[in-house]
Amino acid sequence: VEIDRDKMGYVTHSMLGKALGSLAKICYARGEYNDAVEAWNEALAIYRIRMGKDSLYVAGALKELVKVLLKLDTERARRDAPEMLHKALYKYVRKQDVLDLKEINEILVLLLEEELGFKTTEGALDLFVPLLYHVDKVLRGEIEGQISEHPNIDIRFVAEYYQHSGELLWHSKQDAQTARKWVEKSVGIWGDAANMGGGATISLVREWHASTIDACEMH
Repeated sequence: VEIDRDKMGYVTHSMLGKALGSLAKICYARGEYNDAVEAWNEALAIYRIRMGKDSLYVAGALKELVKVLLKLDTERARRDAPEMLHKALYKYVRKQDVLDLKEINEILVLLLEEELGFKTTEGALDLFVPLLYHVDKVLRGEIEGQISEHPNIDIRFVAEYYQHSGELLWHSKQDAQTARKWVEKSVGIWGDAANMGGGATISLVREWHASTIDACEMH
């Protein structure tokens, strides 16, 4: 980072932003969370200028910053995560021609974190639900100009998407029927992927389906 600063002479070069992102990840891995936050914030400022405010770099940095805040300051994470994660998910879902399900799934996992309180706070998931429906439509080929196909796509990313989005939709209390359908779809995909190492996961998904979705319908 310091070499890039010295060579470039200004702080808005894209390579400096990438270096700061790498530094932030190293700091996170080493437990240096304050340094990680500082590096991500500086990287974000550069990404917005050099890559554009709707770029995948900005979306990824917002996602990673929430991860750091969870380790550093739970109260701050609960306060800042709703806006940050919505901005990140919106950029991944509505601003890209090809959906990156791996990155989208990472955001959904954060939304399911107990510490962030999305599952238990009334209305906390309302802004996210339309984006979940949009991804489903893209996966079913109903959105012109957007696709989910990618040379490196793994069908397990699709299974994970429907698993996590189904659980989130259920917690939103907006559409239990679709939530059940999505989790059942995940179970079916995991079944097809069982020979690729999905056997253990499909058991967990089935267990969640039985205990959570069915309990929802009983109430």
